[in-house]
Amino acid sequence: MNIEFKLPKKKTETLELFESEKLFRSLERSHRLETKGGRVKPTAAFFRSLAKKLQSLGFDGCTPTAAFLVWIAVFNSIDILQKKTADESEIAFWYGINPWQLSETERAGLLANIHRVKAQDTLHRGDFDPTDYAYIHDIVMLATGDKDKANKARSDAMQRYVDKKTRAAS
Repeated sequence: MNIEFKLPKKKTETLELFESEKLFRSLERSHRLETKGGRVKPTAAFFRSLAKKLQSLGFDGCTPTAAFLVWIAVFNSIDILQKKTADESEIAFWYGINPWQLSETERAGLLANIHRVKAQDTLHRGDFDPTDYAYIHDIVMLATGDKDKANKARSDAMQRYVDKKTRAAS
């Protein structure tokens, strides 16, 4: 995927988005830029180096300021793509299918039920405290939609909780 830049007094320049990201990340690492709150804190020296690199790629006369604008544009474009495809990524991961083969209605239906799939996965993995009867009730209810199953699971978990407390007191 390409991203285009209009430079003063020059034709439009094009960069391949993901190749640019790799290049920029490599340059960030070589400058050992500080990261704070998940965000890179660039320096003037970094933008001078980036401007030189962009000049070598055909961005004649690229200044550190222009390099800053290109750097921001590339990462903003990637951020937008990530946000636009977040739902499709969830569908692909949780359902193991290609979401782009589905209609918009089918994707919406799968997304509406993804909480149920996640709850089923939690139950399948046993990733919970078996004596946490309130949580077990909620997760079984979410996974199955069946009040009787959820109440039975809570009752079983309460029994495990009482047994655990009784053994601890002995």
